[in-house]
Amino acid sequence: MTQVMIQERPGRLRRPVLLLAFAGWNDAAESATNAARFLRSAWDGHQIATLDPEEFYHFGLQRPLVRLVPGTLDREIVWPELEFTLCTGASRDVIVGVGIEPHLRWKTYCRAVLDFAKELEVGLIVTLGALLAEVPHTRPVRLTGFAGLPTLNRPTSQHQYLFVNGRPVRDKLLNGAVRGAYQDFLARDRNPMVALFLDAKAIRNVRPGVRDRGPGGFGGRPGG
Repeated sequence: MTQVMIQERPGRLRRPVLLLAFAGWNDAAESATNAARFLRSAWDGHQIATLDPEEFYHFGLQRPLVRLVPGTLDREIVWPELEFTLCTGASRDVIVGVGIEPHLRWKTYCRAVLDFAKELEVGLIVTLGALLAEVPHTRPVRLTGFAGLPTLNRPTSQHQYLFVNGRPVRDKLLNGAVRGAYQDFLARDRNPMVALFLDAKAIRNVRPGVRDRGPGGFGGRPGG
């Protein structure tokens, strides 16, 4: 893990989460990176490490910047690093990573980030992204339904009934979101029993892999 340069090695963390946001094609209007920066500021984060940019960026495409050091007339070079910030102001510790997606050696880049996460005993990694879409955000998205107590669970997700715009669907992404909401209360081999109804009328064929149990399926092929 020589690519990660550690400024401060934290002690034992409280169920740490790694939150990542990268500038690039999946950061429309810088929404993802700005959201991550807002969180690290709101949680009073302080930088603990950076990822050395030398072998991951084409500096002719992503040039370093020169800026004045705050409060002085000195100048410093700002390289396109991935910065890791530790935030302890939430209910569990969060490491926020903000940077620019690499140009080179993606596998090595990902391995360095994952190795750092393992060293900190991170139990959950969340990535933020933002893409442009023809969706009017003036329309509210309603989520209603019924969720049982964690004691009401089953070994599979067959008792999770999910509806999008009134149509029953089967989708691993939605099932994963439900599992994520219960992750602190259930063992990994147990699944909660829920019935959820998502009303988002602006959605049209956003996820081609979604299976609809009815005719003319939402998002693609009908399922059985």
